[in-house]
Amino acid sequence: MAGDSAQSDDEGNIFQIADKKVWRQGDFVFGCADDPRYAQLIRHAFDPPPLPKVRTIEALERYFTVEFAPELRKTFRSDTELKAEDKHPDLEMIVGVRGCIFEVYGTFSWARPLDGFAAVGSGHLPARAVMSVLPNLHPRNRLKKALEAACKFTTSC
Repeated sequence: MAGDSAQSDDEGNIFQIADKKVWRQGDFVFGCADDPRYAQLIRHAFDPPPLPKVRTIEALERYFTVEFAPELRKTFRSDTELKAEDKHPDLEMIVGVRGCIFEVYGTFSWARPLDGFAAVGSGHLPARAVMSVLPNLHPRNRLKKALEAACKFTTSC
């Protein structure tokens, strides 16, 4: 997983930030885009529930639905901006665990991409395109090329 160090505001201004967009937390690797507040809450306030003992895709999918997502929602509900039940965070997140990738959205729903890669944020389309056409490139080089394309073809990188 990889991420850039740029953050844009509502007016299109771009800033370089020290905050991490990608980090390891126990068995998980997280990558977040959009509002940095949510990445900060996940990194510093979210304690993922213990992973299931059964190591199947079905067990992981169930875990994300009935354990991970509700616990994440509780973490965000503790933040004053999201106290209203009808509000959803502006969240785009990738979670890597046990060799699987999950995209988690502000509605706390998730998707597991079958092509083995994911991208979030303003540069997700060029990043996905690069990862799609360079499947045999070493993963580190593939991620580097994807980030380069995302920065080249979007204004907020």
